[in-house]
Amino acid sequence: MSKLCVSCGSDHMQHESRNLTFTYKDQHVVVEAVEGCYCPDCGAAYLEDNGRYAESCATLVRHTTVAEAALIRETRKKLGLTQREAGELFGGGVSAFSEYERGKTQPHKATLLLLRLLNAHPESVRCKG
Repeated sequence: MSKLCVSCGSDHMQHESRNLTFTYKDQHVVVEAVEGCYCPDCGAAYLEDNGRYAESCATLVRHTTVAEAALIRETRKKLGLTQREAGELFGGGVSAFSEYERGKTQPHKATLLLLRLLNAHPESVRCKG
């Protein structure tokens, strides 16, 4: 008896083991041999034991968040800004950079891209004086 795909109703579900790639921001992790039922018609996947896959995904998110927080802190310090000044300059409020640097919240993608650029070229910022 064949299982039906919950997403599309297909009865072509295939039970197999696949390598699954999870992407978060610009980072990737491949989790090998993930058993489950896969639908060839719509691409849906129903994993039998997703604990290993979920943990790999969560680990990637944590590592990426920690790396971004460190980059944000490093860039702010390179620019000679306090957290309050950085929040006023880049937006987000006076406590935004404290939260970014602790990994509690994430800045907008555009803010992160600008910070990466400024990390490479800190001389691009001129402060009033």
